[in-house]
Amino acid sequence: KKGLVFVLNIVRSLVCRAVEQSSMLLHCFEMRVFLLLFLILITHRHVKSLALLPREETITSKVVNTQCRLQLSIGRVPGSAMPQDWAASGAKLALPNLVVEFTDDACEYEMSKERFLNSSQKSFLSMKPLTQPSFVSLKGEQEVKVTDGAYSFELSRIEALRYNFRFFLDFPDGATRNDVQLPAERIFFSSICWLADEKTIKNAERRKKEFEKKLGEVEKEISELQEKSTNFFSKAFALRPSILLFEQRDLLSKQISELQQIYPLVKDDIVRGPNGTLFVKEGYMAVKRYAGALGSQEQYHWVGKFQIKGFQEGDVVVS
Repeated sequence: KKGLVFVLNIVRSLVCRAVEQSSMLLHCFEMRVFLLLFLILITHRHVKSLALLPREETITSKVVNTQCRLQLSIGRVPGSAMPQDWAASGAKLALPNLVVEFTDDACEYEMSKERFLNSSQKSFLSMKPLTQPSFVSLKGEQEVKVTDGAYSFELSRIEALRYNFRFFLDFPDGATRNDVQLPAERIFFSSICWLADEKTIKNAERRKKEFEKKLGEVEKEISELQEKSTNFFSKAFALRPSILLFEQRDLLSKQISELQQIYPLVKDDIVRGPNGTLFVKEGYMAVKRYAGALGSQEQYHWVGKFQIKGFQEGDVVVS
């Protein structure tokens, strides 16, 4: 299925390119018509096949009616656009035990309008908090009220079966600890997950090892070249080879980094979910703000991070 989409996209690209070139090189109306008809034909023939590809509902069916335990850490994170005096002390507001359920119920209509989840979907399922987290302050233990939200999965990289995992919950009363204030509003959560495919992951791990091996060889060459460059003339002669080796090193490092972002390869950063799913342990929390001349541009400002501590289906803990 993955190969089908990959090949189909390549064919489409080639056909479209041929159509563009035909207008300049072939000057042949019949050829352009033929190529366009061919593109329409292959698209039509594979409509049913494309319908079989992994969709958002596929991974949703894996987690529906399961529970997830979250740990929230509210506070300033690098790159946040929150006001400078917000959580400026570096303090954190920790909410260690928030359990939520991925329900099979449709969320409220008002919630389905949230573009943060997935603008291509028309409806979303409800996420229900099963616990009310608490924290300890000078006033003693304080409970933080959390109410229902919604969740979604959006396929982002088909070759890796990687999804954007997004949800929100409402915190109607907010919470405050020192100069850290969790606003009394809707809080948005963002992370990544995968449908675990053993063959796909093994192929990615093999490619990563190949890149790492090449990177080690390049770094060794750089080290040897630097050791030989002991005077002005040898350094001058080594300049060009050094530049090429540095460029190759940077490219290999980038390729390794991209693989680790696309595929679930960093085991310490991954938590196993229900029914063959994998989730990044840590994600970001944000509040929605509006910008632009008419205040119509949505922006999301980070207010902390959250961790997925585990999943549970009924009385069964997923591990």
